[in-house]
Amino acid sequence: MTTAPEGTESTNLMDELRHVQLLLKREDIFIDFQSHEIQELNLNLRSESQKVLYLQKFLLFLHMNSMGDRAVKLAPQFFDSLFKEFPDKAMPSPPQPALITTFNRVISTFVDSISQLASACADLAHNKTDLIDQMTFSTIPGLFGYLWCAESAEKYLVFMKEIVEKYYDVAPLFARVIFAVPQFRQFFDAVMSDLINSVPNVSSQESATTFCEEFLRKWTDSAQFCPNIIKECLSFAPEPPQLLIDSFFIPAFDSPRTFGIIPLSLRIGSNATSLIIDGLRSISQQLWTVLQNVESPSTLPSSEKLSKILPDLGKSALFSSNDLDVLIALVDSANRSGEFAVKTAQLENNLSQTEYLTYSFTLPSVQDVQRSNNTGEPVSPEDDIEKQLREMLTGVDVIPLAAQSNGTLDMVDLLKSQVQLARPDHRLLLEMKIDDFESARKKLNSDWKFQDFLDLLRKKFEERQPQRLDKLSKISLYNTEYSQMGQLSKSLKKAIDGYRDVLRFHLVEMWLNETKPLNDISDNLCQDASAFCEFFRNIVQQLKTWCTSHQYQLTMNQEILHNIVMREIPQERFLKMKSELVEQDRLCCQGIKDKHDELLRQNTFDFTSTFQENPKLLESAQSQLKQAFDAPLPLIKLQYFCEALNTLVFVLTFEGHKEVGADQWLPMTILLLVLAAPERLPSTIKYIDHFVKSIMEDNNEFRLITETTEYTFTMVKSALMHFQKSIDGIGTSDE
Repeated sequence: MTTAPEGTESTNLMDELRHVQLLLKREDIFIDFQSHEIQELNLNLRSESQKVLYLQKFLLFLHMNSMGDRAVKLAPQFFDSLFKEFPDKAMPSPPQPALITTFNRVISTFVDSISQLASACADLAHNKTDLIDQMTFSTIPGLFGYLWCAESAEKYLVFMKEIVEKYYDVAPLFARVIFAVPQFRQFFDAVMSDLINSVPNVSSQESATTFCEEFLRKWTDSAQFCPNIIKECLSFAPEPPQLLIDSFFIPAFDSPRTFGIIPLSLRIGSNATSLIIDGLRSISQQLWTVLQNVESPSTLPSSEKLSKILPDLGKSALFSSNDLDVLIALVDSANRSGEFAVKTAQLENNLSQTEYLTYSFTLPSVQDVQRSNNTGEPVSPEDDIEKQLREMLTGVDVIPLAAQSNGTLDMVDLLKSQVQLARPDHRLLLEMKIDDFESARKKLNSDWKFQDFLDLLRKKFEERQPQRLDKLSKISLYNTEYSQMGQLSKSLKKAIDGYRDVLRFHLVEMWLNETKPLNDISDNLCQDASAFCEFFRNIVQQLKTWCTSHQYQLTMNQEILHNIVMREIPQERFLKMKSELVEQDRLCCQGIKDKHDELLRQNTFDFTSTFQENPKLLESAQSQLKQAFDAPLPLIKLQYFCEALNTLVFVLTFEGHKEVGADQWLPMTILLLVLAAPERLPSTIKYIDHFVKSIMEDNNEFRLITETTEYTFTMVKSALMHFQKSIDGIGTSDE
């Protein structure tokens, strides 16, 4: 057997050592990166979780104030504060330390004693009715994380079970909050999506019955998306259908804009809501049975994984000054009923109530349990020497490629030679580490060779593989949770914007009732677009002046004001002044029907054939297009036009068409209109042109629609121009 020359063997060992050293350096870099990344993600997650808690609280508070006329009863400064930017930082603690300590005891005691909490709540519901809404939508949910996650909701359900079983007469009041959680609103919006325009038209028992039949069908179709907290809470009641009526349907139809039951600016009479509630009451058992039969209902987001990252996640509560007033009243009630950990005399509320402010009350928290990183003393001499050698190899420069030794390789000599290449300020530390390595080597009784050290390094490196994978998965977990919390924040902000618009609407309604500016609307506004532009400019200025005189500082939503104006000028009124459009509508509708096949042949492309071969793909878009023509207001019509076209784009993308550009938008619009054969295409376009486009062209400050919406409307107009080439009597493209 031939042995390798000594020089060749040394070179191979040096190359092997270099390879191991590179692995160790990469491992060291990864561990350092992971440590800093986890630290940064931990801070970001903590901040984002606090933001979600704040947004959920704020959303429930806006929900409460959007009901009835509560919003306009708020002081102007407080009202304006509801429109401020969301805070980026965590909520501050109250300035008085004693206040924090005392209220923390109150919060802890109530959370740990649900029976005492339920008893005090029932007492206040009977004897302090002015506190009921604040207690229901803010203070009590605040003890349970504002129901932002499944775990918080479960704790709230324990409270509701106590309320339902012992104080059922007030149960509908406290159950109202579960219907304000965003996940239920998403479910209910899906139920109402095709029905909101028909609500104001309910005027008889027959039309109410028709509405309720369609409502039941949509409720059944979407039932799986109703969050489980609804089903669980209703199941506590002796008659769940009755609790559903009392806690949801009656409050919802009493405040239809809060729940998105009707478009924001439309009117609805009390007769319509009464008829619908009576109809829903008659099918309430069926509605409940539908929820009962859902095997896997939707759930709220889980905080289980997040709680492992942030063990004190559920230990922070956000309360406003108004919440503290409710807590004081609850403590007073609890003390009158028996012994309570805190006496009423110990409580005082000096926090500001002039604007919406929340403060953080952090309960005694668990300590963060950090996973062991094996930074303690090694358990064996082998571990010790491997640790010292690893730290040396990661601390010195990388051994040069194809490095050679003049004689027998010695690990200490090699390390010393590498240390000489280090920076002077780093050299002393490395020399000390060499001494530590030699001390560790002397603890071994055996005579270790160079190869033995290499084998030890490789062995330990492979043993640490599960730890590296765990660290990698930890980064992935943190990133996933952070991304999910970010998405939750985004959806909450969108929902909050909707509630803010409801509050704006109530303010505009108060202005309308005081000043009666819409009395100046005349038929001339339908004849002359410039007259309408001038009227709208004046009315915007009048509203600004009124807000200033009443000390409101918020920026008004022009879309809300436009919708309120346009409910006085429906399309029917416009057509009375533009009688020629009635005939154009008739000819256009009949012409599309008569030339249906011809128009489709003219508009056949690869992507349109997808829909022609499978018409079911168009059902959703066709429904949205129908809503566009049925909608009473021009801005709402435009909204549905956009939704219809966006639905087609989504379907095309889903069917494999990677890019949907301008070349596809017009043929898709034409296809959709040909299949729908709408009864009022020309007049709808003229209606929108006259009352929306004219304003935007007259004044750049009025941006009633987005560029995307404007582009969609251009496609609809272009489709009409296409029809004008084939159908006589519906106008010309230059009109």
